[in-house]
Amino acid sequence: MLSIKYPQVLEESELLRLFREYRETRSTSIKARLIKHNLRLASYVGNKYKKDDDDVFQVACIGLTKAVETFDPDKKAKFNTYAIRCMTNEVFMYFRKDKDYGRIQVYLDKEIINPQDGSSTATHEIIPSDMNLEEDYMEKVLLETIIEVSDELILKKNKKHQEIIKLRQNGMSQVEIAKRFNLSQSYISRIEAKHYKELKVKVEAIFK
Repeated sequence: MLSIKYPQVLEESELLRLFREYRETRSTSIKARLIKHNLRLASYVGNKYKKDDDDVFQVACIGLTKAVETFDPDKKAKFNTYAIRCMTNEVFMYFRKDKDYGRIQVYLDKEIINPQDGSSTATHEIIPSDMNLEEDYMEKVLLETIIEVSDELILKKNKKHQEIIKLRQNGMSQVEIAKRFNLSQSYISRIEAKHYKELKVKVEAIFK
């Protein structure tokens, strides 16, 4: 990765002020400043998807430039979230052209049984319903986010609950887990349902 000394991150109020001014004037100097002060995001995306590859960093910078050009400061989305999505888009298209990308694996075929009414919810339903998943790259972004957020939530649970969630993710049935821990199947179901409810809230908050 290129060795760059990144400028200080702009305060949120200053960032929004510059974006509003840029939308009105399309000033090249303001655009350059917005790009310069957000290069850390391009470095983050480039390093995340292919370490020590300056080409990926440059591709991420293209995505950053597009994000700056199209970001609407009057919408609820934060620029960091929007920019990372734009940069990830560029990186995945770059990988697609080079045939150098892999599909993120995640358990989307599992069902969570509600012990109260017997209803079931597929884990893929934690993906926000208003997101467009027709593009392959967006699916990858969403699934990777789900994995990362899920791992973070698991680490905050007690050791027993951590093990229960991990065993479910690895394919063990609720009945088998219940026998291992000498617990009821409905208790295991409640733990799993609570985890995915928390996960749904977190993921939806990220992509608002």
